[in-house]
Amino acid sequence: MRKAFVTTALGLVVSAMASRRALAINDELVRASIPFSFHIANTALPPGDYVIKSTQGMDRSLLEIRKDDGQAVMFFLTEPADTSTRVDTARLVFDRYGEERFLHAILIPGDTGNQLRVSTRESEAALATARAAAGKAVQTESGE
Repeated sequence: MRKAFVTTALGLVVSAMASRRALAINDELVRASIPFSFHIANTALPPGDYVIKSTQGMDRSLLEIRKDDGQAVMFFLTEPADTSTRVDTARLVFDRYGEERFLHAILIPGDTGNQLRVSTRESEAALATARAAAGKAVQTESGE
């Protein structure tokens, strides 16, 4: 009787651990190696290997990004992506202004994915890039 109890208890512990591991894998949205510095909202993040996952809360719009070495961890808000593009593999979409890149969207297979709102820093970078481009166009037209 005691041997059957120990075997059953051990079986329950192993199944609980296995189901917890499966839950952790399912909550992981994207694993990516990002070779450049980038911004999420007004925070700059270094190049590296990252995991983006759900915070396992009621709100699907709150996500977590974590660098594999644990040096960078942050939470950020998103909204459903307004894209009709369906993807076969998960991917990250970045906006680039000059040398700065900003995470724009996380596209997930079988889902519309999530997009980030434009931050103050991204608006400033877009404006600076537009002004620089307009200045070059004016110089070219004047012949200088």
